[in-house]
Amino acid sequence: NQVGGIALSPDGRTAAFVASGGGKNGLWVRPLDDATARLVAGTEGAAYPFWSPDSKSVAFFAANKLLRVDLAGGTPLVVCDVVTPRGGAWTSDGRILYAVLAGALFQVPESGGAPAPLTTLDAARGERYHRWPQVLPGGRFLYSVMSDKPENSGIYAASFSKAGERVRLLATDTNALYAPGGDGRSYLLWLR
Repeated sequence: NQVGGIALSPDGRTAAFVASGGGKNGLWVRPLDDATARLVAGTEGAAYPFWSPDSKSVAFFAANKLLRVDLAGGTPLVVCDVVTPRGGAWTSDGRILYAVLAGALFQVPESGGAPAPLTTLDAARGERYHRWPQVLPGGRFLYSVMSDKPENSGIYAASFSKAGERVRLLATDTNALYAPGGDGRSYLLWLR
């Protein structure tokens, strides 16, 4: 079961993606200025890759675990157990955020450990899940909320210091992508 799309490194130089090639399935990386991709050893069954802020490591999910691997070498390290993941993000202060199929967002130290809740589902608002976390500048994060009440579904932003105080940026039932612009502005991209 291959899932995950493509993840571009924060420095804009490398793509990480899940693919099969030469009979091998796993996490592949390819510098954008080179036509050759390489399979990262020990990443069989990888899904939903995302990068460390320094562009030196990639995190991914496989075999009910969240793992990270240093692209300079070494074997993947287990960060924590995760069943049915739905996206992750890596903060500059050493935390990894992740989502699961039906639940709120969690955070865990990048070195591993016990996950802790980051967000809480609001039953009164009909929330079913929080997914696809992304780190924003200024100590904030972005995520998707799906609710049984359509007026509460959408893309939300909150600060790490007050995760319960969130703002809905966009009413949509699709995911959105935060894109820092080279012109000093930032953009929110989504499908209509």
